Amino acid sequence: MAMEGVQNNPIQLSSDSEDDEIEVIAWDVPLTRHKASGKQALGIPARVVRACLMQRPHIVSVEIDGDYERLEDWDLLWTHDRTTQCMFGHGWYKYVVEKQLREGDEVSFVKHPHLLQFLVTITRREELGL
Repeated sequence: MAMEGVQNNPIQLSSDSEDDEIEVIAWDVPLTRHKASGKQALGIPARVVRACLMQRPHIVSVEIDGDYERLEDWDLLWTHDRTTQCMFGHGWYKYVVEKQLREGDEVSFVKHPHLLQFLVTITRREELGL
């Protein structure tokens, strides 16, 4: 079941050898008024949880806007009854306020291929033609 307002963007990268193929885990989140308020945790798609978060970590590293020097630890919030339901917590709230996210902006996440780390970037609604 897809999460409302989440666009899945699986991308396949291939190298010289078929054995070295890496699946890039990526997704986009168009921001609604509630998500842009900073008062709501941000859900992570179940396919992402199944692919890289099944050990149920409580914190992940997030690279902010492509700045390798700016890594933050973001809390992960888990539900007790659904093993694939996970959300970004405290770091997400701070990011929303700091970046002054607005309804119509789109936030993109890409998981690092070898680390438990995500890159987060913003596309402003004006850039999307909204």
